[in-house]
This record gives sequence, structure tokens and C-alpha cells, in this order.
Amino acid sequence: MFNKNKSGSGKIDYSFDNGLNIADAATGETVDFVSQAELKADSARLNERAKDVPDPEHYLIDLDDERQMEVFVFNPDAKSNDVIIYNYQWSGYYGGAQGPASEYHEAAVFAAAFPDKKVIVVNQPGFGGSDALPDTMSARLGKTGDYEEVGATLGEGLKKFIQNKIGQVATLAVLGSSQGALRVMPMVEHLAEVADKTRVALVDPPGSKSGLLRLITNFVVKEGVHGAGYRHAAAAIDPESAAARLESAKFTSVIRDKILKKKPNADQANRKAGLLRRLKQTYWDAPRSMARPALERNLSHLQNSGVDRVDLYSLERSEVSDIERVKQIVGSIGKEALNLRHFVIQGATHAFAKGKPIMDVELVHRLFDDDIPGGRN
Repeated sequence: MFNKNKSGSGKIDYSFDNGLNIADAATGETVDFVSQAELKADSARLNERAKDVPDPEHYLIDLDDERQMEVFVFNPDAKSNDVIIYNYQWSGYYGGAQGPASEYHEAAVFAAAFPDKKVIVVNQPGFGGSDALPDTMSARLGKTGDYEEVGATLGEGLKKFIQNKIGQVATLAVLGSSQGALRVMPMVEHLAEVADKTRVALVDPPGSKSGLLRLITNFVVKEGVHGAGYRHAAAAIDPESAAARLESAKFTSVIRDKILKKKPNADQANRKAGLLRRLKQTYWDAPRSMARPALERNLSHLQNSGVDRVDLYSLERSEVSDIERVKQIVGSIGKEALNLRHFVIQGATHAFAKGKPIMDVELVHRLFDDDIPGGRN
């Protein structure tokens, strides 16, 4: 079983009281531990640097004749040929001062943490300047939980963008969290050919539990409670991120900036149709897709993708994923051939993984470690 001495006997560790403790999922043994003091120091340093991060370059990528995806590139003049892609969670929307404060803040912290690497932030379909998915694609996604079609559409668009604007990549590190992790799995299949090495971190992807009502209850009620706990306690480790998360949690901000944002150069009829499409995709098709027990199917998309390594992180007290079921799935897909490594972040819930850029930064640092998947060597 997991080492409860570090994780606080199952206590939810909103503020990293016991540090960041990452264990091997199969054995429960700690493989990486970062103390609260180290995290505090890193957080203070990165938040200070983030204040001076220049505005990113802004691009609209053509996905087809009608639809575009919005991306932002930080550190465009970075010295190395390494690229980090951060794929937001359920409804990710980076938009400067107009976007959710926590996502704007997290993007700046990422750019500050990796000044020698280009950082690409992706707005999800239907948010910011990214167009909604085709109705038929979204409906199929909701019915099957298979992100292959979505991943192919977004992945091909990103691949062409990288080829045209960046060129060949040395190491491509891709981070996806929650539903963002589900999108990443088939996306990477289309991205790997632009990089010498491709490495992926997946943080608590849903799809190992079934039942829409159960997911909604956990996602809205339980995670909402834990999110409130985070906002109260997280200032102990990262006050700037906690404040940004509190601002983003305001209901009026969500409605104004995520759902009702009017897109430029669109007439009134198109805006109305776009709003109804986004509401359906966000509050019906997307939750249905997450409720499907389809993690195995989505994870299998990585098997022949040319990826060098996949680090899969389960959260010990997740509201949306079942660790024991994830262990079975990992064991069934040939993890040796995929170089898949399964870890558990102890004392953590799904809500814990949101709004904590200092944790995500640490997980991306682990992707660039060639000896073991992480650690401060």
C-alpha cells in the first residue's frame, strides 16, 4: 500500500503540508519527493519571474475550411529546440486579461519556469478563439468516449503549425490534465513525427469509472468542496496561484469569459448558433465522454505513436478515476513496449490538480529527465 507517512494518512494535502509525494502505483514506494520548503521557494521564484514574461505570440490554426484552433506561443525565441505543449483541462481558455485568471497565471508561470523552451498553450474547442467541434463529432464523442477523431483533428493542425513555424523539435513534452489528458492521447500520435523525442505526462484522466450521474455528482459536488478547500489552504505554498484560482471560480467570470464570450467578426445569428453549440458540447457531450469507461481505448492510441515515454499520474483520492481500475488498464496494454510508467500522487484529489502550476511544472521537469522519470538529480 501507499506510504501514509508522507501523504498524511490519507489527508487531502491541499497546501503540500507534507510535500509533493509521488509513488510507484504498483508498489506504493516513493519514487520522487519534493519538500514543501523546496516547492515554496520554487513558487516564489517563478511567480516573481512570471511578472516579466512577455506577451505570447498569438496564432489561429486552420483545422479545416471552416474551423480554427487558437494557440499562444511563449518564449518564441527560446535557444533550445525543445517544445512544451500544455493542453488545458475541460474547457481551457487562455485569453490574457479576458481569460480565466488561473489559466492566464499558469501559462505565465510555465513560461517563466522554462525560459529556454518554447511553450505552446492550446485553447480547447469552443473556447476563446477556437471554434467548436462539428456537431456530429461532438455527439459521437459523447456516445463512445473515444477521442481518436478529436485528437486527429487537433493533432494534425498542431503538427502543421509546428512544422511551419518552429521546425524539427528536439524534445516535445506534452502535458494533459483531466479531460485534457484524454485529448492528448490521440493527439500525440500525430505530433510525434515532428520531434526527435516525444514524452507525455497524463494527470488523472477520467474514463475508468462509468455513469454520468456519478461523474456529475463527483465532479460538481465533491470536487467543488475540495476546490473550496484548495482556495482556502493553498496560500501556504503558492498565494499567487490561490488568488488567481479564487478569481476564476467566480460564477460571473465563468459565464462571461468562457461561455458567453462573443467571437470577433461574427454576426448575431452565428454567435447564437455558436453559443448553443458550445453549451451542448460543454455541458452534455463532454461530460458524457468522460463518464464512459474508455480510458483503455484512449491510452491504446499511444502504443504505435512513436512516443518515447508516457508518465501516467493517478491522484490517490480522485473523484473521477479509479486507481485499481487504472492499474488493470495499464497492465493490459503492454506498458513495456509503450514505456508507460504509472504513478500515484498521494493525498490528492482531482481538484488538487487544478490551479497548481508548481506541481505541473515539476511533472514537466520530470519529462526532461533521461535517467528516471523525474526526481531532482
